[in-house]
Amino acid sequence: MQEPKRFPAVLNLVVVILTVLYCCFGLLGYIAFGALTADIILFNFDKSVIAIFVIKILYCISLLLSVPLQIFPCVKLIDDKILQLMQDKEAQGHQ
Repeated sequence: MQEPKRFPAVLNLVVVILTVLYCCFGLLGYIAFGALTADIILFNFDKSVIAIFVIKILYCISLLLSVPLQIFPCVKLIDDKILQLMQDKEAQGHQ
């Protein structure tokens, strides 16, 4: 990162852009289907269309692959703490 001090501003901008994008997508779904809009927008589409089936499968795959990305930072932190504890115990054992 060339300018770390700009990171908070860039992060805020990205969050605002994504929020507007998600709101627009939700609004378009509501405009298209009205009060009958399902919680999961993919349930509103015709089940017999093969393209919708493919999109649903790809959506499931993206969900399955995104979970490890979300969990990775937690696992890394826990792994570092356990490694540090083991190194501390080993160092105490050699004294």
